[in-house]
Amino acid sequence: MLLSIAKFDSKSSKNLFWYGCAFMGFVFIFNPVFDTGADSSRIAKALVDMHSPNTTIKDVFSDLFIEDGNVDVYQLLVTLIVSIFTSNAHYLFLIMAVIFGYFYSRNVWRILNYFKISTNQAYVWIFIAMLFLVNPIWNINGGRMYVALHVFIFGVFGYVFDKKPIYLIWAFVSILIHFSLVLPLSLFVILQFLPQKNIKTYFYIYLISLFVSDIDMEGLKTMIIDYLPKFLIYKADAYLNEELAISISEGVKDWSTYLFVSKYMSMAFKYIVLFVFWKNIKKIEDNMIIKNLMITFLFLGFFINILSSIPSMGRFITLSDFFMYSLLLLIISNVNLSKLSTNLLKYSSILLILPIFHLLRIGTIYYGHSLFWSNFFGALFIEDRNPIIYYVKSIF
Repeated sequence: MLLSIAKFDSKSSKNLFWYGCAFMGFVFIFNPVFDTGADSSRIAKALVDMHSPNTTIKDVFSDLFIEDGNVDVYQLLVTLIVSIFTSNAHYLFLIMAVIFGYFYSRNVWRILNYFKISTNQAYVWIFIAMLFLVNPIWNINGGRMYVALHVFIFGVFGYVFDKKPIYLIWAFVSILIHFSLVLPLSLFVILQFLPQKNIKTYFYIYLISLFVSDIDMEGLKTMIIDYLPKFLIYKADAYLNEELAISISEGVKDWSTYLFVSKYMSMAFKYIVLFVFWKNIKKIEDNMIIKNLMITFLFLGFFINILSSIPSMGRFITLSDFFMYSLLLLIISNVNLSKLSTNLLKYSSILLILPIFHLLRIGTIYYGHSLFWSNFFGALFIEDRNPIIYYVKSIF
């Protein structure tokens, strides 16, 4: 899997990476020796419940598209299909990783296929690492949201890069995976009817959003609920709950110092990237693919930045970040950057070292030592439930 990244220009590299994703799904720790409260534990329990002979199809679909019920078809169907054969959640996460890994690998390699710069420039590999880690394979823990983001990106990339409207079907499919993708999908559709000649206008709009720190959630909730179908009102109310926002805000105060440092280092780098984008805006306009992707990033990013103060909506930053790092690599490779811009990116890349370690640390919550030596056959007989982070904490 690591070799497929190092040799990303090989024809088989993206499929080898996809295979690696499948294995990481199979050995994914959904039931660690200590309770983490992770979504994956609830997903595994749902599989066991569905596999029970006392559970009928009617029971499974009874709360779909009803008030206070389930609105995400993907998780329900995948869990139901796997439950027909087994109650072993390892197979469920294998299937989820195969699906996630397909779109994940295709999205990343969509960018790498346009990447022409010499790999001798070590700092560029830091940006490549960030592209891989913005929405990595262990996000199958979330089940729906993060695979929906990759499916949405797959559709948008296909439309922007290949000019094939049929790819937009995948952008619409993302709604069935997680209902909240209706937001970026609606914005992307609206964007297609807006003038896109002047990229600077979208830049100014995006910059405005960086200075909006808070919004009236109660007012927004009232406005949105008036236009939602009945079965979505409960979900919207949960996402726009002011008490939840306060609870999350209080939780952030308990972060370790390095988490705050990592966050601000990542933010500082983003501002530098925006400056580089702006500094080379005229050159970017000459490349239609990069220009169209840039406008998409700026337009969606405007709303994502504003809405990120809402609990759970902050996850859309993942979408914005994936677009940003994709653009960064495309621009480095295909645009003749000024010497100032090149040096800025080169020396500021060090700001991403700690964020990369932080993202990798998250992965250690869901994998044990068997990740490094086991295989599909061995994983059938060895149940590894001790996350790597457990060993790290025991030492330090």
